[in-house]
Amino acid sequence: MRAAGDTASFRKELAKRQKSAATAPALLGFEPRNYPYPVRRQVLYDKGTATLYQLHQRLGDEQFFRILTKTAAAKLATTEAFLNLVEKESSRQTREWLLAQLQV
Repeated sequence: MRAAGDTASFRKELAKRQKSAATAPALLGFEPRNYPYPVRRQVLYDKGTATLYQLHQRLGDEQFFRILTKTAAAKLATTEAFLNLVEKESSRQTREWLLAQLQV
């Protein structure tokens, strides 16, 4: 939505996801099979989206998109691998910040 220039819709959708994310279980250690579908959706789509948005805001377009590109190219499949890449491409402080976000 934002890339298409629909800033108002983007902000509305983001606010909805951020509100939902605030009451969701932590992303780190989340076992989807232990929860009903609505909670799985809340964590994976709302909290995941809100967390990635925060990371994007923290890093800016260039670093954020470089990390996403490298994540896809390397076919990273674990949180630890992603955190290591975030640290390599940004800083130890950003890695620690993101880890904290994943734990709440």
